[in-house]
Amino acid sequence: MTLDPRTRLLELAGSSGLISYADYVNFALYHPQFGYYRQNKERIGRCAGTDFYTAACLAEVFSDLVIVSIEHLLPDVRLSDYTFVELGVEPGGGIMNGREHPFAGVRQVGKGDRLNIPSPAIVFANELLDAQPFHRLCFGRGHWREMGVSVAPNGLSESPLPVPVPAVKARLGRLPKESREGYRIDLPLGAEKLLKHIVSQHWNGLLLTFDYGKSWPEIIRECPGGTARAYSQHRATLDLLDRPGDRDITCHVCWDDLVQILRDADFSPISLERQESFFIKHAESFVLASVEQANPLSPSHRSLVELISPAHMGQKFQVLWGIRQPVRP
Repeated sequence: MTLDPRTRLLELAGSSGLISYADYVNFALYHPQFGYYRQNKERIGRCAGTDFYTAACLAEVFSDLVIVSIEHLLPDVRLSDYTFVELGVEPGGGIMNGREHPFAGVRQVGKGDRLNIPSPAIVFANELLDAQPFHRLCFGRGHWREMGVSVAPNGLSESPLPVPVPAVKARLGRLPKESREGYRIDLPLGAEKLLKHIVSQHWNGLLLTFDYGKSWPEIIRECPGGTARAYSQHRATLDLLDRPGDRDITCHVCWDDLVQILRDADFSPISLERQESFFIKHAESFVLASVEQANPLSPSHRSLVELISPAHMGQKFQVLWGIRQPVRP
């Protein structure tokens, strides 16, 4: 018998009828049968039926910018010794598909797939960390409560959990003692968990991840409605509980915590830069040559403008990168 998503959620919630936001998002995105990223559909692009648009849609220019940037970041190594590992790849996607590249090989890992990173490696991800489970906190009556999802036969609704889950409880001391009534914090612990898993594997080389996020002070002071959003057909909504499995759900990462994870894993140097600044700094020769030679109306020039202009992706996205050197005897 084929079950629908709500029946499966009722089973997951059990007698309490409650699940954490993290469990709900994990179900909505990654359930083997019903998860959004398990559906056989075209998600990325500007054509009818797609839900969002990323730099990967501009792969012809984006891949060139990434390669030139890597060469700038690793000037003293032979890239022909490194495997380019792209994480979170959509079926049939990958920014190096059909492209000439200087690497020993290219390995693609889809969202939720098993991870096995060789060494040395260039580990690359574009909008992967934001697509991980998160926990939701809400301030009310003088204290913070973890919110969950109430699952009933007639629908889903937001409801406080009786007690925070252990991972959230461990973070409560970090939260401000006072806040605005109803202030929400979407705590991106799934992004931290995934990054820890990536760097815990025994590989050396460059980590390069493009995403959108905020600092911890911004999250707790400047985002009263939280940072999580659902996307369908290029429209964002705050209603995360409608049609689980049919829409993308994202949450801004906390850059401060991700930088600390890299520090703890012996990455040095580590840098966080706006996408615009990153490409201007590390792919300057390619950018200047493209601007000088390209027809302003050409697709490649328009793609370059989209990627680096502050009015487009240049300021919206940030780039976190770090290098881990081999341990010398």
